[in-house]
Amino acid sequence: MRPIYKTNFDRKNAKAIKAIIEKECFCTLKESPDFSVYDYTMYRGETKTALLEIRRRNIKFGQYPSIIVPLHKYSDGIKLKKQYNIPFIIAVGCDDKIVMHSLRDDVSKYECCKGGRNDRGDPNDIEDCYFVPNRMFTIISHGWRS
Repeated sequence: MRPIYKTNFDRKNAKAIKAIIEKECFCTLKESPDFSVYDYTMYRGETKTALLEIRRRNIKFGQYPSIIVPLHKYSDGIKLKKQYNIPFIIAVGCDDKIVMHSLRDDVSKYECCKGGRNDRGDPNDIEDCYFVPNRMFTIISHGWRS
């Protein structure tokens, strides 16, 4: 069984990003159960408007030309988007900005190759990923720092 790497620090970062998204997007985010494909369901009033996955990256937005999204996360998100007929959004807290990307069915503009991290010594951290170009993200907040 694969180890669980989510820490209290990760949870704190996610809550800080959540609060900013709620303020900037005029919505409420309700937390999903542990081990869900997505972290939050976005609501405006009583209407479910999107599913949201929050990621934290220790980079400045634009430091690299793209942001890595695991292929399985993207594929699962597209399935849920179609199932519920609402957007599946990846929100990324970088060191200087919070950005969001609504998953698209057409991935022809994305490079697909192996990516991930190698600092934990876990070979499962390297996986097939989409490299989503920065231009496909919307900046939600400037000057943010966890």
